[in-house]
Amino acid sequence: MKKLYLVVLSAAISRDEVIRSLEGDDVFGVWFYSMANSLFIYSSLTADLVYEAIKKVVPNDERFFVTEVNLGNCQGWMPKKHWDMINWNGADKKYTLDFQGYYRRPEYLLPVAGVYCVYRGIYIEHNNTVSLKQLLYIGQSKNVKEMNSIHENLDEWKAKLGVGEELQYSMATLPEQDLERCGAALIYKNKPSCNQSGVDTFSYRPTLLDIKGCAALLQGGLVE
Repeated sequence: MKKLYLVVLSAAISRDEVIRSLEGDDVFGVWFYSMANSLFIYSSLTADLVYEAIKKVVPNDERFFVTEVNLGNCQGWMPKKHWDMINWNGADKKYTLDFQGYYRRPEYLLPVAGVYCVYRGIYIEHNNTVSLKQLLYIGQSKNVKEMNSIHENLDEWKAKLGVGEELQYSMATLPEQDLERCGAALIYKNKPSCNQSGVDTFSYRPTLLDIKGCAALLQGGLVE
């Protein structure tokens, strides 16, 4: 789990030099700055190890300070995007997804841009509910209804069904420009059994998924 650290540097220390030492090092995650001679770093390291890493590029006897930030007790005036990154655990993008469903047939999906989930489950007729068994697939489309009415993986999904089971669908609307990143984050976080690509790698910056509604078996949270 990454923690947020505030690093304060003396005027004689080059912040650019410190930043160059952090780039490409996975243990540091995200860094950003809003004020002179300081920066914020998200890292899985302890404060001692963050200090030692920075010390390698700091001139002898120059002063600097590393402290963990208490996210439950901090105030200040900074750009909104920096407050967002602090509150979103280092993510620079947050998606709030309100899933609608569960639909037994794809024609009930909306003809709009969004992300969608395909499950196998059992429809319980007497109280009009479903018992979901497994998340099979996550996808994204500029037209969710049209995509699923002719989806190339439909036969593969049906082959996963057990006795008495049928496919169930849910979806959340999303602007077209966010489809690829949000879809990739959902796939990487949840690793559905029928998704072939994107389950082992995530090529975007840290992303926060806030999931609501009909989202059983679907995990949200930080993806990085």
